[in-house]
Formats: sequence, structure tokens, C-alpha cells
Amino acid sequence: MARFNEVNREIKKSFPNLDIEVVRGEGYVYFTGESAYEHDVESIMTHPVSTSTEDLIRMCKEELKDL
Repeated sequence: MARFNEVNREIKKSFPNLDIEVVRGEGYVYFTGESAYEHDVESIMTHPVSTSTEDLIRMCKEELKDL
């Protein structure tokens, strides 16, 4: 199960200029914060309960790399 505090800490470290955070949904994770709305960041379709923290970090970084 992904540990969201670790995922968000890594996102903040990797993208310090973005106001963005990942949140767990049912069968997906979504991004919230000013930067998420400004850039219309897509949700990631993955089951947060069966996704490892490391995999979710990788997927989030991939989604955010072009911002």
C-alpha cells in the first residue's frame, strides 16, 4: 500500500516550485493544489491499496515531469 506522506514528500523534493499534492481516491489517485488546477494535471488510474510507494512515486514523477 502506498504511503502518501512519503509520496508527497518526494514530490515536494523533486518539484519544489509546484504547489501540488497527491490524494488517494477509489481506484485512482489525483493531484490537488494550485499547480494541479493551473496545469490541469490528470489523475493516475491505479489501485492505491495494491500499488507500492516506490511505484506511485515513479508514476507521479512521470506525470509531473513536463510541468
